[in-house]
Amino acid sequence: MTQATRIARGLVDRVRGREASAATVLTRAARRWPQSPGVIDDDGALTLAELHEQVRELAGALHARGIRQGSTVALLCHHHAGLVEAALATLWVGAAPRLLGPDVDHTQLTDLARRRRPDLLVHDAALLDVVRRADLGITTLVSDAHGSGSVTAARSFGHPAPRPGRAGHASLEGSVLASALTEIGAGRPVVLRRA
Repeated sequence: MTQATRIARGLVDRVRGREASAATVLTRAARRWPQSPGVIDDDGALTLAELHEQVRELAGALHARGIRQGSTVALLCHHHAGLVEAALATLWVGAAPRLLGPDVDHTQLTDLARRRRPDLLVHDAALLDVVRRADLGITTLVSDAHGSGSVTAARSFGHPAPRPGRAGHASLEGSVLASALTEIGAGRPVVLRRA
């Protein structure tokens, strides 16, 4: 697709009141500012090009696991690059990310899962005990900092990412993810600090 075509599509979407999908925002930012920092956390920084590649690979792994539009992915993570990566990969495949605070205990996690059972749980390694005690019976992936853990292993299988959807991300309004997407779309880094 030529740059003129991308610009024209963007203008048509704006006129129709549609916003670009999270995957499109990330892809455009990575093309425009590949070496600019995309996410900065306590462990370092990822460029927009690196973030795009990792999100695309994880989106392929999620898609291969059956995560797609209509699916829900619960994110039980501290604020770090792995959270942004997992959230953007979830949005890439059209699934709904559900942010859970890292202060959730196993009883609360069990109750949340019982009410709205997620299709997948992505969590920090430090929260493994909480996840085990909740005994959810769903697939989990471990993500820490810059995508370490089983998320890295899932990405390495090389499943192709689905083509990003053109759906908007209005459901994210007011969330940490909406703020992160705005920063990424403007070529500014998302700065995260562990609480």
